[in-house]
Amino acid sequence: MTPYQSLPFTSHRSVRLYAWQSDPFKVTPPEFSRVLWVVERRVYRLHGALFADKDVFVVAGGEACKNWHAVHRLTAHWLSKQVARDTLLVLVGGGALLDMAAFAASIYKRAQVSVALVPTTWLAMVDAAVGGKNGINIGHAKNALGCIRQAWALWYYAPFLTTLERPQCAQAFAEVIKYACVLEPSLVLELEAHRLADYRHDTDLQQSLITRCVALKHRCCVRDEWDTQDVRAVLNFGHTLGHACERTAQYAHGTAVAQGMRWALWLSVRLLGLDPISWELIHALLNRYNLPIKPSLPDEKPLMEALRADKKSTRTHIRWVLLRELGEPVLVKTTWAELKGLFADY
Repeated sequence: MTPYQSLPFTSHRSVRLYAWQSDPFKVTPPEFSRVLWVVERRVYRLHGALFADKDVFVVAGGEACKNWHAVHRLTAHWLSKQVARDTLLVLVGGGALLDMAAFAASIYKRAQVSVALVPTTWLAMVDAAVGGKNGINIGHAKNALGCIRQAWALWYYAPFLTTLERPQCAQAFAEVIKYACVLEPSLVLELEAHRLADYRHDTDLQQSLITRCVALKHRCCVRDEWDTQDVRAVLNFGHTLGHACERTAQYAHGTAVAQGMRWALWLSVRLLGLDPISWELIHALLNRYNLPIKPSLPDEKPLMEALRADKKSTRTHIRWVLLRELGEPVLVKTTWAELKGLFADY
């Protein structure tokens, strides 16, 4: 069997990480008697030859797939195939597809079937595939239904990165810049030394960055696997407002998170005294990696509705991840009345 790196978690299993040198399409793990594949339609269209001899179920990807209808269709297919504990479900696609299909697997037969995740985008590789979170959306509420369940394995297959368009690559750097803000400020220096084109065309550079981001997210998540200790919460930097923009104005995920980070940096200057130079530094990085910030926020009424549906909100307040300085995140609450005033000043 191909060598792997073990990513330990406090739950009952460690996640096997097969990165770069291994081919998931030529391996049948001895722990399972059969393998079934769930593949995003875009990936199947571009890489169909990889699945020629596989038992494949092709589904739509993108944020629109994160709904009950997709979950029902997928689980009904698994029932028709008599999927049970001896089956490994391999989920292949971008972050939204992995979110939805992993959630479906987590409620199918009470989570008795193992899954392997094969992320096919930079965004999924640096963020969505790591940490065990899954979910679907309900109305304006992003990831309103979901759970935390670690995959049996993660498989990073380099050829998928060769078919991504430039805008898809840029979206991932919102998450990379987030890690620089809340976990590892030294990453800023690497990002300033390169541009998006460098990572797109230098395989060693892109794989090194993705591997570094996986290690950073795992290091954070392993300290708070179930998201109950306010450790993992710092990974929501830029995501509270970002998710609201994503749901109400249909921003792409990276664009939405970039918008959310700009808001969080502005709030950090306003409420915590963050040095404006740090604000300018991160704003410049977002532009450098083709994540331009929109000059204004979406319409306030649907935005507030989405924020009230956020997992980090209560009837009286909402919680933000802000920065006292780069690498020093702080959780701050504002009341809804305070938030309206802040929006007016933004």
